[in-house]
Amino acid sequence: ERRGQDFPERAALETFLTALAEQMQGQATTVLKQASITDPQGYLQTALDCTLLTLEGDDVRFTHQLLQEYFAARHLAERFSAATAEESTALTGLASSVWRVADISPTVQQELEKLPRSGTLPGLPTTGWEETFTLAAAMTADADAFVRALAKVNLPLAGRCAAQPDVSLSDDLRSDLQRQLVDRSRDIDTDLRARILAGDALGRLGDPRFKVQQGPLGRYLLPPMIAIDGGTYTIGSDEKLEDDKARWHDVQLAPFALGQFPVTNAEFRCFIESGGYDDPRWWDTPQAQRWQRGEGTGEGARSAMRIARDRFNNDAQFFIQFCEKHAWTEAEIQQGRDYCAMTDDVFEAMLKERWPDQRFVQPRRWGDSGFDAPNQPVVGVCWFEARAYCAWLSAQSVQCYRLPTEAEWEAAASGKVGRRYPWGETFDATWCNTIETRLRRTTPVGVFPESDTPASISTSNS
Repeated sequence: ERRGQDFPERAALETFLTALAEQMQGQATTVLKQASITDPQGYLQTALDCTLLTLEGDDVRFTHQLLQEYFAARHLAERFSAATAEESTALTGLASSVWRVADISPTVQQELEKLPRSGTLPGLPTTGWEETFTLAAAMTADADAFVRALAKVNLPLAGRCAAQPDVSLSDDLRSDLQRQLVDRSRDIDTDLRARILAGDALGRLGDPRFKVQQGPLGRYLLPPMIAIDGGTYTIGSDEKLEDDKARWHDVQLAPFALGQFPVTNAEFRCFIESGGYDDPRWWDTPQAQRWQRGEGTGEGARSAMRIARDRFNNDAQFFIQFCEKHAWTEAEIQQGRDYCAMTDDVFEAMLKERWPDQRFVQPRRWGDSGFDAPNQPVVGVCWFEARAYCAWLSAQSVQCYRLPTEAEWEAAASGKVGRRYPWGETFDATWCNTIETRLRRTTPVGVFPESDTPASISTSNS
């Protein structure tokens, strides 16, 4: 047991810990050999007594990684506040990242070529300083200067720092960061993974393409729209890609506007927070009202699972083809086999437990960490929820919003020239988020500009 007077002053101990943490971060390690630590005052033992550090053999580490990052952030913030312009550039350089296609090897296309169909596209290398800089942004004496300098070498990280509630930035800098992130997320000379990072940061900071409005029911976001000309469109296909696909035929469509992006979590959150799930005005049919009350809400998923299981059990070759088509992982394939091996009673019990009939007050996948970023498309919504959102947005904006018809959707994608894909005739896995892109997640809206702004249609604010 140590007496109080034996402990060093708090400032001295913190100085020791911040220097130690910065040394670990600089060496990209969580441990240091005790013999390598300069400690003439014996602060190491004090930190061990306070359980800020642990000793495992000859290795010293912080008791939690966040402690190391916190003290490293303290050190970084203090150094930056006292740094010259040249020293500031060197400090932010610790978080420097590459983002241009020309500077990254292997490219996304090269990575995809060597991955199995069920693989996942690897992310870009990280610096190890990301969390430290995020914490330091709130500790610096001049947050504007810190974030502005960081944006020159790592724009998405600067956006993440700026989005924190305890980081106070000037309005001009915030707007400039938003503009830069929009541009980066849509720059085809930027690596796809870097565009995704920019889109994620933009969602946290606030996407200026969605106009914040105040309606009679509270806050809402007005989405950017694409104007689609009226006229004759040829839709369908003679390739029989799907059993229920209609053959080529002409349809006559009136002019309309389509949302440039899928509805995002940020947009849908406004509907939830305004009490949309409880307001009977948006659930305007007997079927929708039953769904809103929680009647039969799990039956759709249960029915689909029954059909798939029966097909798998009756046709082993179909199961193999299905797994290949949908790029199932080994774990997913084994799960499918386990479902097939269950007795009917056990399978039904599993279905009812996994997809019970219940009343929803938010989408089924709401809060799922892989799908809940503000700029990601909302997932886990059914047709009733989608219609309710459109009705709510119409009341908020005093404009008519609805779901597009199948013909409108296809016409917007293919245009009057009947493109095979929104951008043309040749498929490219880096121009859209499909199984072939191997991202295995939804992406922030707008990171595939080839898909949402075909040359033959024009943008509109109406």
